[in-house]
Amino acid sequence: AARTTPPESRPGQTVPLRGTRRAIAHTLTRAWQEIPHVIDYREVDATNLLRLRRVLKQRALERGDEALAQVLSPTPLIVRAAAKALADHPYVNSSIDLQRGEITLHQQINIGIATATAEGLTVPVLHGADSKSISELALEVAELVADARGRRLRPDQLAGGTFTVNNYGGL
Repeated sequence: AARTTPPESRPGQTVPLRGTRRAIAHTLTRAWQEIPHVIDYREVDATNLLRLRRVLKQRALERGDEALAQVLSPTPLIVRAAAKALADHPYVNSSIDLQRGEITLHQQINIGIATATAEGLTVPVLHGADSKSISELALEVAELVADARGRRLRPDQLAGGTFTVNNYGGL
């Protein structure tokens, strides 16, 4: 069975908040305090999305790009759609400072990918997601998720998110 807690911790123990866990805690706490949250649960027909994914995977294979074909999950397609929507609706890509009474409309579209890891939820960030192709997004999502699960993320890969999507890669 896979270990679900880090080896240095056990129930009832207090452990210092440091490193990646500290960066994640600060980033997510700040996000909950400053970034408007919109959560929308709805059932959609993803037939065309999955058809596009199959076509893009087939094209990648025909070009001999097996690495891209292997990592082309629904997530980069969702990220691309979200980035387009955020560009069209800048108030969704914003944060609020209640003390100053200001809304910051972010210039960059940096999309966090909510990723389950052995240590819990981690949200690595795709910086400049709106300027990347679906292929670039697919390769970067795969790299960020692998780094998150392998505990290899740098602090800059956890910072600066302006919007977050769930990682549907495994589904």
